Amino acid sequence: MNRETKITIAALLLVFIFFTGLAFSLFTLPFVNLPAEYDYRVIYEIDGELPQNITLILPVPYFEGEVARLRPPPGVNVSYVEAEYGEMLKVTITVSSEIDRMHMLRIAHFTSHEGTIDVVKVNATLSPLLQKELQSRKETKDGFSEIYRIKVPVYAEFDGNASIEILYNVDSGFQALPFFFLPLPWEPKYGWKPYIGHKSLKFRIISKGWQVVEGEETIRIVYQRMF
Repeated sequence: MNRETKITIAALLLVFIFFTGLAFSLFTLPFVNLPAEYDYRVIYEIDGELPQNITLILPVPYFEGEVARLRPPPGVNVSYVEAEYGEMLKVTITVSSEIDRMHMLRIAHFTSHEGTIDVVKVNATLSPLLQKELQSRKETKDGFSEIYRIKVPVYAEFDGNASIEILYNVDSGFQALPFFFLPLPWEPKYGWKPYIGHKSLKFRIISKGWQVVEGEETIRIVYQRMF
């Protein structure tokens, strides 16, 4: 076998390896990439029977300056009311078998498989938000976390004994680029480092009537390396 033939075979082999790796990476990306999403949830923690005749007045969830996409499930009515603190969300719940089983329902929800959310910079918040105070910040080689104490006004009325947690959660999602047999982490990024992470605002209602409750706003991200 002469030198030119060896070079041709080697070149064809490299081309074959390249396109095989590229095709494999493209095939595996749907299983690697994660959707970005947010949701605003009501979660029951039951002490006895499931609460009945539930009326809540809650802060409005905002995402990038706009009201989050409200998608109440059947048996849940959502409207806006003017309160002492400004515009708020009134939620009335008729308990259904689905809610009985899950003890959780989503008031607002959005999922994107085509883009990611930079949870470090995203403008995702609740309004009214009466107080936000940094409690801790921890950074390591693997990522970082921030925890804030928040205070929000709420109203609650229901029959029965229960505590109700309200959670606004935003997940960053994750996108990769194909590189031979390994998808390379790509976005979102903090500085130059790709990451996955989430931002959440949560508080708990344990009594009835108008009240100002404390909660937490948390940001957590984990840097991603080559798989």
